[in-house]
Amino acid sequence: MNSLMSDDDGLLPTTNTAENYFNTRADIPLDTGEALVEAILTLAISNSSQEKLSRKKDDDQDSENSYTKQEADIVLEPQQNGLDELENTQHMLPSNVMEAESISSWSSHRKHFFVLSSAGKPIFSRYGNESEITELMGVFQTIVSFFEHDTSDGDSLGDVIQSFTAGNHLFVFKIMGPIYLVGVSATGESEFELEKQLGYIHDQILSITTLAQLTRIFEKRSNYDLRQLLTGTDAFLHKSISNFRRFLAYTLDSTPTIYIGTKLRSRMNKILGTSAITESTASVPPSHIVYTLLMTPTTLLSSWKATNTQPLDPKDTIILMNLLQSNTASFKSGIEAWTPLCLPHFSSSAFLNAYVSCIFSRESGAGCDSSSVGEGSVNGLGNHQYKIHHSIDRPSSQAEDVYLVCLSKNREGFFDISEYKHEVVKKMEAKACFEQIDTCLLDSPYRITLLGTQQLTSRILHFACRAKKSMQYTECKPEPPYTSHKDYERLVLLYQLLLSKLYPPKASCKPAKLVFVKGSHEAVIAMSTNSYDIMAAFHPLIPKREAEECVMALYRWIKKNDVSFFW
Repeated sequence: MNSLMSDDDGLLPTTNTAENYFNTRADIPLDTGEALVEAILTLAISNSSQEKLSRKKDDDQDSENSYTKQEADIVLEPQQNGLDELENTQHMLPSNVMEAESISSWSSHRKHFFVLSSAGKPIFSRYGNESEITELMGVFQTIVSFFEHDTSDGDSLGDVIQSFTAGNHLFVFKIMGPIYLVGVSATGESEFELEKQLGYIHDQILSITTLAQLTRIFEKRSNYDLRQLLTGTDAFLHKSISNFRRFLAYTLDSTPTIYIGTKLRSRMNKILGTSAITESTASVPPSHIVYTLLMTPTTLLSSWKATNTQPLDPKDTIILMNLLQSNTASFKSGIEAWTPLCLPHFSSSAFLNAYVSCIFSRESGAGCDSSSVGEGSVNGLGNHQYKIHHSIDRPSSQAEDVYLVCLSKNREGFFDISEYKHEVVKKMEAKACFEQIDTCLLDSPYRITLLGTQQLTSRILHFACRAKKSMQYTECKPEPPYTSHKDYERLVLLYQLLLSKLYPPKASCKPAKLVFVKGSHEAVIAMSTNSYDIMAAFHPLIPKREAEECVMALYRWIKKNDVSFFW
């Protein structure tokens, strides 16, 4: 395994003494649990000895998860819930840990993901190389096997380990047949969030192999090295992981959209679905196309689906966005890509054939007229390349290329879709769609000032809204302080906390309708209605009543502009 990528997550806080809790369906012998966790900490973090570990009792009720009210006010003290840990990218480590770090720095990061087979074979690690993680993967496999074979409680089938904590570290396991996924975090994220992120990693693996293929492989050879099949695809997993707290789609399980006028949206939908510019030229997409999407790497502009087909699951749309983000260079220069792709939430047992083509690309140029558009040229494949001249206050870095993505059941359908693409481009050109799309993209994400009223623009620092029916979401442009990764990730962590109150992971907890949380850097509020989930951030000193008034005014504004965001 090649050396894996790193990022700026900072150093993993380490302690010489750790109080450990096990959350499983079984009663775990204390001495056995001690040995297992001690082995992990020794291999992954330090060689320091650990003090006696204690089990969490089944009837422990954590105050954060035992939420029963319809409305909650939460005040976060310093260091509570791990939020302030995000401020510190480095921590003072004991000398023996510093010595271990000089040998291998991969274990110093505050968040890790591991994927291994049921035989303990390494498949993926966010950090480190094969020589560093092989032994650790064996320990994880041993832990899972121990619980699978533990029948001390009378259960002949054994148990499935879910999670345990060791000091500042939360270990979360997700067992998906022959694939074991492990998340290790000291960032303050909950077990539910880490398990959801492991699910996204598993979906990304399935998008390359399909569940049926994986099952057949491991039924024949339980010790198969899956890295042979996933060679060259690490970039997809790394990109997805790096976006977990920088791309709200993963937190909200929803598809991002932008503010688009209703006439333009309707026009694009018609062109994709029927190409009905005039009655005499009306046509339909090839019959083997299941979905057609007009999208950028970070947002969905328009979509069409075949009759009697379920809407595309947001998690599958996120896989497509990750594909574009990880291969931006590959889809430029007029390339029409054709690749098999499994969308697990559409069908985990079969491939669809994905057609990807960049139909609208921009090159920055000198000039002050943001509306001036150069002549469209057609290359050999029919891709129109427009040169957009940006004004000084509209930098080209805000703009993204637009792609046509078609998903087909016919592996021989490439040329049909290519012709369909030409028709779509021609008719969008005739209706001046590209110029209008360019304006929308350059204004996206929109600023708080779009809200109009002084009551909202002067108080709200950031907001996001998810439409429950379509599972699409919109958010405003991050303004200071959320222009830095550290501050935006802290905000996302707070939004995760709000969502855990609106939709508690535990069935025994009653969902909230309104949640207000005060932190040291900002106050955040979440409101759940029949149609939307709305979250907003304010200055930390704002009174609760003012925050409630603002979120109600925001709700009225979103409802008024619903058709410009969601469809």
